[in-house]
Amino acid sequence: MEQHDLLLIVDVLSYRGCYVRSLTASLPEILSIFADTGCFSRIGVLAYRDYQADSVLEWSGWLNQGQHESSQEPHLDLIAFAKRLRKNGTRNYGAVKTALAKACQVMRADAKTLIFLYAETCPTPSYSYGSNLCRLKGENNLMGPRSYSGYGPAFIDWVSACNTLRDGPKQAQVFSILNEFMELGDADWYNYLCTRTDGVCVHVKSHLARDIAKVTVGLLLAWMGVDKAPSASDKVQAGDISAELLRYISASEIDSPENEESLSTFPYCSIGSWVWWEESDNITRVKLTVDVMKRCVPQRTAPMPDFTEEITSMINSVPDTERYPCVFLDPTLSFANKKYGAENGRNRPISALTRSELLQIGRCCNPGVLRHFGAILTRLTVVASAREMPDHISSISANHVAKVPFVLASANYNREFWKVLLHTIVPGTRLPARYAALLAALSLRMGIVPLIKVAEQEMLAFKGKWNDSAIPQTWNLGCLTLLLDADEAHQKQQDMGLIMNRSRILNPIDRDLFDRLVTYTLLEEKLHTQVTAQVPFTPNRTMASIPSTPSEITASVGPLVTCRECQYPRSVTIMGTDGKCGLCLAEYADDWQKEICVSTGVSKDVTATSKITWVKCTSGSCRAQYVIYCFDRWFYPYSYFPDRECYYCRSQGSRDNDKDHVKQNKSPAPTVQCNKCSNCIIWPEEYRTSAFKESDFICPLCTSGYGPITKLEVTPYKLFAENTFSWLAQGANYQEEWPHRSESIFQIISRMGTEGVLSGISFFPFSEPQLRYNGKPIRNSKKIISTLQKIVERSKTIDGKCSLCFSAFHYSHLLAACGRDGCFQKMCANCLVGWYMHNSVGRVINTAVLGCPFCRRYPTLPLVAKYRPSTQGVKDFGKAVRDNEKFIYAWCCECDTAKVVMNRTCMLGEPLGLTDWVCDRCHDEIKSERRQRRRRRRD
Repeated sequence: MEQHDLLLIVDVLSYRGCYVRSLTASLPEILSIFADTGCFSRIGVLAYRDYQADSVLEWSGWLNQGQHESSQEPHLDLIAFAKRLRKNGTRNYGAVKTALAKACQVMRADAKTLIFLYAETCPTPSYSYGSNLCRLKGENNLMGPRSYSGYGPAFIDWVSACNTLRDGPKQAQVFSILNEFMELGDADWYNYLCTRTDGVCVHVKSHLARDIAKVTVGLLLAWMGVDKAPSASDKVQAGDISAELLRYISASEIDSPENEESLSTFPYCSIGSWVWWEESDNITRVKLTVDVMKRCVPQRTAPMPDFTEEITSMINSVPDTERYPCVFLDPTLSFANKKYGAENGRNRPISALTRSELLQIGRCCNPGVLRHFGAILTRLTVVASAREMPDHISSISANHVAKVPFVLASANYNREFWKVLLHTIVPGTRLPARYAALLAALSLRMGIVPLIKVAEQEMLAFKGKWNDSAIPQTWNLGCLTLLLDADEAHQKQQDMGLIMNRSRILNPIDRDLFDRLVTYTLLEEKLHTQVTAQVPFTPNRTMASIPSTPSEITASVGPLVTCRECQYPRSVTIMGTDGKCGLCLAEYADDWQKEICVSTGVSKDVTATSKITWVKCTSGSCRAQYVIYCFDRWFYPYSYFPDRECYYCRSQGSRDNDKDHVKQNKSPAPTVQCNKCSNCIIWPEEYRTSAFKESDFICPLCTSGYGPITKLEVTPYKLFAENTFSWLAQGANYQEEWPHRSESIFQIISRMGTEGVLSGISFFPFSEPQLRYNGKPIRNSKKIISTLQKIVERSKTIDGKCSLCFSAFHYSHLLAACGRDGCFQKMCANCLVGWYMHNSVGRVINTAVLGCPFCRRYPTLPLVAKYRPSTQGVKDFGKAVRDNEKFIYAWCCECDTAKVVMNRTCMLGEPLGLTDWVCDRCHDEIKSERRQRRRRRRD
């Protein structure tokens, strides 16, 4: 049974000491739970301040289970420890990274630690450590290679810290509690930490100790899976607490960031952004209620049963005639790559996986999890007959190397093959039926040729069981994408003749349902994808494409009318009633001011080709263009020329708040539309001649040489301001509020049902959409939709993902895994190098990586020449391949020859690790040369 410890890490410098006071308020109940339930083996409190404090950390020590009842052991009073905590610092640089490093030091490897982290400020950025700009007391402890038992350097970088707590020898699950003074952008640090460690991040909209204490106890009980029946007073208090659960809308690429700096380039947080008060668009906030905690808070891992006896008995019951083909994990093969350090998650040996980690495939199918299980499937060895069984495996007891027969996949053995396959990794592991089917789906997705038939059997047997709304774990992007990818790969395998059965592994209705839900989710992820929109030319001074000075846009004045009062030829765009221009009709403080404004920028010699300044109305419902003569009072000063509303919008009132009006693009101004650029200019009807035809009208800006089209970078999210959501998707949610989704895929399917989704949700319903941006029609609306469709489809297909690491790449960055016909798997360059260049000089030769990880055939010669050139010059390499089942070969550093190291039957434990290995012959020659040199020196 997995043991748990509880560690409370508290920021002492929080506002009015709210975290310390909440800790003292909640500790009595926490200690009561600790004593009564026994769900924790020990509990401790770690306080941290900032790097300028005299004492950066204070550690209480561990209170062991039952210690407080024993009179023989020293009494550790955690409540008294919490009450003694005092402020000492400035709250400028929180030492949370140092606190986590200390936590990792005091944690233990044989138990998982549940950490409650109370924080108010963001961690110190990694670039501050050791810099001249930020030399703070205590931070050098992290930089020392042996600080905090060697864990210190790993916690300088936030991504490294998260990976250490998640995948390191001492693992933790972090629940972060943030008070109301935590900035929106700063909360992203802790949401990332909690997501990586399978925890939760809660933002309490209060600084009161009782509110934070109540949230603490509630989260702890939810983690324990305890339903506490609240009293009437509890219900009142719960309603008074405003707290939100922070969750990512999508975390499909959360394993991708390699360091703290790269976080800002991924859709998870605004870390590194100068807009520190803004929160990531990929985060949704859910009001914290009892139901939300039950549904969203990860619960304590249940005891992992050991099925070793049952599985061994099942395998032994298989007759000798049916024991082949079988699959096993060869303990003598090492797949560790020297390119990656031992601490790298991708280089972690699969033998180090725990039974709890092997059950992750049923709970999460993100790329990081699939990468681990993909490593298992590519490293398993399949033999077809007893004659092909290596001697060192046939001589090993089944207790050391489990050999799982393929016949267990048949109905006669209750289709146990995929359920017990991971028994080869961690003895005693048996997967539930749904988990086993997902593992089979992954095998089909990866195209593991030796396992294709048994994987197909498993998927066909589970075919009608996926569409079950009672299983929330199925209804997420990772799981549905895996099923769709497996179905696509299965169809390709049928087309290539690898599978003779013509049945599909998904029902047509389920396939359509899953595809719509995945498309809907991917569309939400792409709302901030930039696309190029072509809109009519806009006289905006900020446009980089306008060939004029930053302060004004000049073009021909166009049609003129002589003002009846001032007798100046005026542009029709500023003409008012009774034949008077707007300047004459305006109100002035005195005649002198009127004379100045009326006579500025105009003369009796003005013609239609004379240059003048053009502007556009800023009202979203208008956007009409007109000229400016004067820059005084109701116009803007000449030195700074921003946009502004036109006379009609100012006098009649802008209709920007009327959403329907904006979408219909109705302007209160009398305008005519240019048939070249589609812009509208103001032209009152009373000043249009009888010969005027709007269909032939070309505006003065177009006649002045300005291009009719302006290209702008926009996002679907920006387009929603003036267009209904129906151009993108219909039927899934409230059309006006879709960008801020609060529903998961599971909630959508629970609310709408299968029929509701299939009949109600449609994507890109209009073949000829008419989109608008800033009040102007988008000329390439159809192309924008086509671009979004391609982006979504590319995200859905398996052709855009590496089949080994499951990361998404542009199709041009993915290469054939082996180049052989019948193998359609693609790999990224890093995975190709990591696989085919595994064998290196001075190390043991692993012949398993000479072939394709998927179809197990040798790659084509061009691929060998590019990714495995060094092995071509090694002598006796073919002999090492032929005798691989009997002997362990290594690559001699001196003679570049494959030489026998030992018989495989002599090594039953861990894989042999050699570095800079030299064969006996070369070793003797080196010794002989040394002796000769010594003799020559004597002579």
